Amino acid sequence: MLLGQILPKNGHHFSRDCFANRTCIHLTEGFFCLIELSQVSFAYHTKPILKGLSLNISEKSHVWIQGSNGSGKTTLLKLISGLLKPTEGSITKKGVSNLFLPEAGFYGELTVRENLLFYARLYQTPLNRIKTLSQYFQLDRFFDESFAYLSRGQKTRALLACVFLADVPIYLLDEPFSALDTQTRKALVSFIQNLKDKTLLLTSHEDYGLEGIGFKSLTLDNGRFKF
Repeated sequence: MLLGQILPKNGHHFSRDCFANRTCIHLTEGFFCLIELSQVSFAYHTKPILKGLSLNISEKSHVWIQGSNGSGKTTLLKLISGLLKPTEGSITKKGVSNLFLPEAGFYGELTVRENLLFYARLYQTPLNRIKTLSQYFQLDRFFDESFAYLSRGQKTRALLACVFLADVPIYLLDEPFSALDTQTRKALVSFIQNLKDKTLLLTSHEDYGLEGIGFKSLTLDNGRFKF
């Protein structure tokens, strides 16, 4: 999972026709652009993954990036987060600092409770938020078990709680619904529906009701946005 931090402003609007060959979650009067991709390409060695992507993202936008395996969804989030650098093109971020939270960020020998307490102190988060998130993502049954021995679904739920411990203006989430059961997926949709003052970019193979709660969808196909 990916987390980014930005300086909060007001307003958002989505459009796909701002400029030629540009996908824009763009600005109107009074809107603040957080992230701009300009003709971004990326290749692993000589294999092209992303090809000439241009994208403007304004604050409080909720964007769902879809596409088949290997389409470049995860690579795009890593580029936006700063974990990777474009082979070509540029990414401009205004007021953004980045934090990557891979699974390795949790200490396997510590319990879920101990890990969340560690990150709550790191993020200077009120401890009562741990209780709220543990209830939302149903962590109670394994709250005092070592993270290393959890199932994949349990680990995902714990990591989601950890991601949302940080009260940041932008969240980048890579396949957050993977390995979740139906009930927990619904809980996650309900949770992110309430994050109206945050900017969210997430990848997912399926809708899971995202368009119904105001997410705008972008499709990556063979390294390009498809319309």
